[in-house]
Amino acid sequence: MYRTNLCTLPYELPVGGADSNMCDACHISSMLINILLSHNYNNGGNVEHLNAGRVLMADSLGFHIIFALLGVGLPLCMLFVEWLAIRRKSNPMRESARLWSYVVSVLVIGGVLSGSVVALQMFLIWPGILQFGGHAIGFAFMLEGYMFIIEAVFLALYVKTWKSIQGYKHLLLGVPVLLGAT
Repeated sequence: MYRTNLCTLPYELPVGGADSNMCDACHISSMLINILLSHNYNNGGNVEHLNAGRVLMADSLGFHIIFALLGVGLPLCMLFVEWLAIRRKSNPMRESARLWSYVVSVLVIGGVLSGSVVALQMFLIWPGILQFGGHAIGFAFMLEGYMFIIEAVFLALYVKTWKSIQGYKHLLLGVPVLLGAT
């Protein structure tokens, strides 16, 4: 039987079940985990290895979410700062937007690497996910792939053309980056 004690709260809370060391939330989560793990995976395979893999995937997904969150928000900020720089004719603001474009590039690279790891782990550790929701998930992943290609191509052009293209023309190169990021 799988036991978990995720709670860091003091034990004055009402406790659940026969175990006096677990609060109600931990007892309920232990029951749910036991129900989920009661299936026979791979004809008697070791469930502990499967759990370890799923914990690793959760860790990788948490890491990827940080990159995805920043990768969605910073292109908008980058384009807004460049737009302000163009309107105010401010060279320091333009240099700030240029620096942010390099940061966005690094975040996109980190997001691609961590997203590839998460996708691989998803299909190795959750083998039934395609049978369960493959039609909906497959379309979303396909759309994400197309948007990523648009974002990557235009981000490369956006970063490379800071000195050769000026003003609103350069700002327009960043619009597909924003669309691809969101």
